[in-house]
Amino acid sequence: VSYQKAGPLNRMEVGFKVEVVNGPTKGGNDSSKKRPPGPPGWPIVGNMFDLGTMPHQNFHQLRTKYGSVLWLKLGSTNTMVIQSAKAAAELFKKHDLPFADRKVPDALTALCYNQGSLAFGNYGPNWRMLRRVCSMELQNNKRINESASLRQKCIDNMIIWIEEDSAASRAQGGTGEVQQVRFLFIMAFNVVGNLMLSRDILDRQSDEGQRFFDAMNKVMEWAGKPNVADFLPFMLIWTNDPRYLRIPFKSHSSTSQ
Repeated sequence: VSYQKAGPLNRMEVGFKVEVVNGPTKGGNDSSKKRPPGPPGWPIVGNMFDLGTMPHQNFHQLRTKYGSVLWLKLGSTNTMVIQSAKAAAELFKKHDLPFADRKVPDALTALCYNQGSLAFGNYGPNWRMLRRVCSMELQNNKRINESASLRQKCIDNMIIWIEEDSAASRAQGGTGEVQQVRFLFIMAFNVVGNLMLSRDILDRQSDEGQRFFDAMNKVMEWAGKPNVADFLPFMLIWTNDPRYLRIPFKSHSSTSQ
């Protein structure tokens, strides 16, 4: 999503892709006539090569020819690109439910990780239940106000840990630099632990906490790697290289469990 530096809402320019359906769209030729305009694609790969190295710039160029609502075929994935505030408002106001699901990267299907996730879970009864629990137990104003002291405690602990590690580094002749992201990670998990279990989950000095931190780093790294199987699922039959991400993802996910 990109915004101009100044101006009202109608000057906001939105460019993002929305998953429509995986596989052929029902309705045959009649449904294809209702699709937004878009460039013709190649067999099998569709419009994947139209994205280039700077997709948002290519989308803007295609907008001048096809309009603010663009239809692309990325491998086997039907994709709609919205590039105006008016079209985005209509999409979310009138067609929110059909576009509620999102594409789940193949790597995240290891250990059925996606089925228990609000971010990647399929819209349905289970997802709605998770959303309801989070909204009622974690995100309502009363719960947020009641947990202010818990959050402050976790932040105070993090600051103390950073100061202690920095002092220890200087005492050993170091520069006093610390790995701040590690302390933020521990603090965030301890906030969740105090909200749900009324106790800290991780300790900065425990080996288990360090292994968990390293495993989660790898999980996020592998989940973000490009994988051609996300757009061409049949490639999973032949691929045996390291980019077949389920195997390393599964090993690191097992550690994080």
